[in-house]
Amino acid sequence: MAAFVLMLPFLIGLAGLGMAHQEPGAGRFAFIAVIIVLVSPFMLWVAHSNRKDAEPLVRFLRDVADERAGPGRSRPDRVSLPGNLGLFISGEPAPHPLNSDMLYDALLRTGTDEFIVLERSEHDYLQIASRAGKFRIEMRDGSHLRHYLARRVGKATAKRRTANFDFEFEEALGAAFGYATGGDLPKIIAWEKMDMPPPSG
Repeated sequence: MAAFVLMLPFLIGLAGLGMAHQEPGAGRFAFIAVIIVLVSPFMLWVAHSNRKDAEPLVRFLRDVADERAGPGRSRPDRVSLPGNLGLFISGEPAPHPLNSDMLYDALLRTGTDEFIVLERSEHDYLQIASRAGKFRIEMRDGSHLRHYLARRVGKATAKRRTANFDFEFEEALGAAFGYATGGDLPKIIAWEKMDMPPPSG
């Protein structure tokens, strides 16, 4: 697809050159070039329209490759998760009993604009949302007045401030396991308070 995009100016230039010299067949070639120009935006859209569905597959294949490569990222040992913990995958509850494999797989398969929630109670939860291959992490600790967004430590003054809140899969997984098991969260995470509206009703 990239090669096709690079060829477009060349094709248009050839058509214009042929018409300028009134070469035979130049009109037909120009017509074909115009059709290509008109159709190319649609082709580009089709080529990228399945990116959302591809992200979980890319992470899955990378995960398998890393496991086969030996040391490095691999699936954590399977452990049971607390019985009072809920796991919601884009709003749908996961069946109990929960274990670490279910959490790992849920996060691995999260595509753009999808999310998982680890819930201890209605106002006590951790949410991880996927955004273009990265992850945003939010935590609520009792009420809307204690709702936080995870920020990467040491990047508060970066030019692209939005990048300060983007985390890799392994980092988001560490936060999820830490929260689910009551352990420590990754040290790269700091929390910024968010202004959230009070519950309606």
